[in-house]
Amino acid sequence: MSVEPAAFVQGEIFREYIGAKPSPKLRKFPVEIINPKISEFHFILAFATDDYDPTTGRGKGNFRPSWNVSDFSAVKIKEMKAQYKNVKVVISIGGRGTKYPFNPEDKLQWTHNAKKSLKEILEVD
Repeated sequence: MSVEPAAFVQGEIFREYIGAKPSPKLRKFPVEIINPKISEFHFILAFATDDYDPTTGRGKGNFRPSWNVSDFSAVKIKEMKAQYKNVKVVISIGGRGTKYPFNPEDKLQWTHNAKKSLKEILEVD
């Protein structure tokens, strides 16, 4: 007797990174892979990288997106989420490894800068 593998798996969350590796062919969210049977389908935009002081190696909290912001903009995210209710979009911050931990000199200034720069990326007032 043969049983389909899917019969044993109850998919809850699926995650797909976008932007972690350059892909000139990927010009839009790959909506064709969205499965409505999975309760949460996450696209992770990788990475929003911090601006580091070259002499101290400490983070300043000024994040910049490393993905293509015109192809994966806040407007396009809103449009996709309106069509696919199980989709969430996450921004991964960091991505530089243990050599560059956030480790800010001034935690309050870093937090202020991080909040401001991430709001700009997200196009939030």
